[in-house]
Amino acid sequence: MIWVSYADIMPLREQGNFEYGMRLVNERRRAKVLRCKSESDQCRTLAAGLLLKRALENAGIDYETAVFEEREGGKPSLVMPDAPFFNLSHGAELAACVLADQPVGIDVEQIVRFEEKRRWDGVARRAFSQDELLTVSGGTNPAEQFARIWTRKESYAKAVGKGLGMEFKQIDTLQDAIFETRELIPGYQCSICCPAEKNGKWKEEIDIQEVSYAR
Repeated sequence: MIWVSYADIMPLREQGNFEYGMRLVNERRRAKVLRCKSESDQCRTLAAGLLLKRALENAGIDYETAVFEEREGGKPSLVMPDAPFFNLSHGAELAACVLADQPVGIDVEQIVRFEEKRRWDGVARRAFSQDELLTVSGGTNPAEQFARIWTRKESYAKAVGKGLGMEFKQIDTLQDAIFETRELIPGYQCSICCPAEKNGKWKEEIDIQEVSYAR
């Protein structure tokens, strides 16, 4: 089963909601929030942590006593027998979390960021295959196509624990079986990757829920 939750971070910009949320997350997450320099980054990081807390508790895992470690590549994981896999992402005003019984990655991007070609052209030339470049440049909405492919590459890199350190041109996003891409809310692309699932049947088990941080 794949559980995906997402939330608008805007309510956390209100001081009362932010302070309440900070009391709910663990010390590790609070420290990560406070290391962020901007208010927006603090809200995004807190939102992702709150989504993880909720996902773990829904899975019957005690968030307060859960132990986390960072594996090679910096990907966090749970230290416990038969631990579920999780991954977090945030972009602009949206945060997302995925929890699964197998390696998984998730990435979200706001499409409007890429409406100007100069914002994606250089990245695409460095990180996309020729077929992926043609998919972007030949489509009716290049910004949407770029966000779709980019979130797939990011979600794969996060799923395998290599992050931005891997060679993105080697990630074939046009083979759909291991990727699922959806528009969680208008204007945002979200991709989920389960690299071990080659037949695509896992997509039928995705459960997506919206979470609100408004008190």
